[in-house]
Amino acid sequence: MRNLIKLLAVAPLSGSVAMPTSSLNDATSAPTKKLGVVVVTGNQPTSLPTQIPTAMEGVDAKQIERTINATDSEDVLKYFPSLLVRKRYEGDYNHAILSTRASGTGNSARSLVFADGIQLSNLLGNGVGGLSFPPRWGLVTLEEIARVDVMYGPFSAAHSGNSVGAVVYYQTRMPSKFEAHVFSNFSY
Repeated sequence: MRNLIKLLAVAPLSGSVAMPTSSLNDATSAPTKKLGVVVVTGNQPTSLPTQIPTAMEGVDAKQIERTINATDSEDVLKYFPSLLVRKRYEGDYNHAILSTRASGTGNSARSLVFADGIQLSNLLGNGVGGLSFPPRWGLVTLEEIARVDVMYGPFSAAHSGNSVGAVVYYQTRMPSKFEAHVFSNFSY
């Protein structure tokens, strides 16, 4: 009896393993194509959140080079609407205050500046005494800017409460090879 049960248990297994050889040959003889390396890239049109009902502006590195006479990172903002960087002279890093039409020039802590998600704004001072607390412009050089985006209006839900005037985003690029930049200026 035990031998009969063993035979009945093994029989369905052995029957299911056997396949006609013609069906195997048909499946493997179909022509196949080999693909090369497929690279899919997509550029984000802006670094800002796009589902917010507000005015947004942006420029990329090619537009900056072609249309803006910029010598440093704050000069990139000079042609954005409703923005003003109060720069008294070339290289005025200690008093180059960012202001908007909504916040005015005396409220340096009312607009935020970010570079790759890191806050550059100096929120230690505000008002007339805040003129010595500009954003840390020197942390982003002109040559490394890939894109600049500006979002106008109050967005304290998406950022800290200091985003009453505008939020400026600098996106920097990653160099593909070794780079060195030298810049000099002479005036008398």
